[in-house]
Amino acid sequence: MKKWVLNENNYNLGLGGWGGNLGVVVNESKSKTVTNHWENGVYDNINWSERYKENYKNNPERRIKLSKSLKKYYSVNDRYNKGISPSNATKIKLSNKTTLFWKEYREKINIPLLQFSKNGIFIKEWNNLSEASLILNIQHRTLYKIINQNIIDDFIWKYKTNNN
Repeated sequence: MKKWVLNENNYNLGLGGWGGNLGVVVNESKSKTVTNHWENGVYDNINWSERYKENYKNNPERRIKLSKSLKKYYSVNDRYNKGISPSNATKIKLSNKTTLFWKEYREKINIPLLQFSKNGIFIKEWNNLSEASLILNIQHRTLYKIINQNIIDDFIWKYKTNNN
C-alpha cells in the first residue's frame, strides 16, 4: 500500500480515501507531507486495519455511505479478479485454513460461556455459544469472533473451564 500511495501517478493523499480537493496548493502541500511521512517511517507502526475498523465501528454514517458507494461502484464495474481462478496452491491453502477454522469452531461451540460486564462483574453463565447468540440476537460467528479475539465490546466473554 505504501508504494501505491507514493507512486507519482497516484492522486491519493493517503490510504482509505482520506483527503479531497482542497485546492491545488493545499493538496500539493498535503501530498508532500504525507509522502515525507511515509518515506521517514512515521506511519510504520500504525495498525491501519485496526484504525479503520475503529473508525467504521464508531461512525454509522460512514458505514452507510461506504455501503452505498460500493453498491453504486459494483453496479457498473466488475470485481478486479472476476473470471480469474485461484491457483491450486491457493485453493489448498484456503481449504486448510477453512478446515482448521471449522474444526476449532465445532469444538468450542458447545462449551459453556461466562458473560461479564466491561468492569469484570459476572452477569450470566450460558449453556453454549448457540444459546447466547440466539437469545442476545448476535450471529454465531460474530460472537465466536468476539470471544476468541478477546474483543471487549459491550461485554467480556470467557469460555467456562474447570478453573472458573
